Amino acid sequence: YSLPVDVVRGPYMQSFKNALAFLNLGMAGFVMAGIAIRFQFTAVSGEGRAFWMIQSGPVSPVRFLWAKALPGFLPMLGVGLVLVLASNVILDSPMALILIEGATTVVLAFGISGIAIGMGAMFPNFKADTAAKAAAGPAGILFMVFALVLVGVVMLLEALPMWFILRAQLAGVALTGTEVFISLVAFCAAALVCAFAAIWPVRKAATGLWARG
Repeated sequence: YSLPVDVVRGPYMQSFKNALAFLNLGMAGFVMAGIAIRFQFTAVSGEGRAFWMIQSGPVSPVRFLWAKALPGFLPMLGVGLVLVLASNVILDSPMALILIEGATTVVLAFGISGIAIGMGAMFPNFKADTAAKAAAGPAGILFMVFALVLVGVVMLLEALPMWFILRAQLAGVALTGTEVFISLVAFCAAALVCAFAAIWPVRKAATGLWARG
């Protein structure tokens, strides 16, 4: 709401506002990472010294980790969607941009959740008294780095399709067949990157989670 959108006037103003709305996706990703480090990264550490009871129960480590990820995923996704969709509405973005950024927020939340719960299981702190202490330290910083790298990679993959959309909107023409194909490939690549970021850390952490003493 406070962005200086009036610095660009004339036919380029709406394209400038749409570009700002797309860049705001990075800020939403940063906020979601901050929520994930508080609720998902610390989820396994929250078991404390009673973790041996989970190990002895009839549950697989992968299922345990996904069960830990879900309670933090829903509020993180909710906050991310509110930030992204509200910013698009305030900036009068077209419906296509709103739908693209909404879908991107969903896959980003999924990827950030996987990184958070996976790294939290790889580097748990069962002696921490509070979640804040469990999130503090090199592992927490490393998680934030990986989460922001994921956000950056997704935005880079979607930058070219967004350029096609903004240019077509400014010129008042439809996307060409080549531009549509490139855009679909880029969006699918972004979704696959998020899926890998969600699944691989969880599976990697699950292999050694039950082996802890």
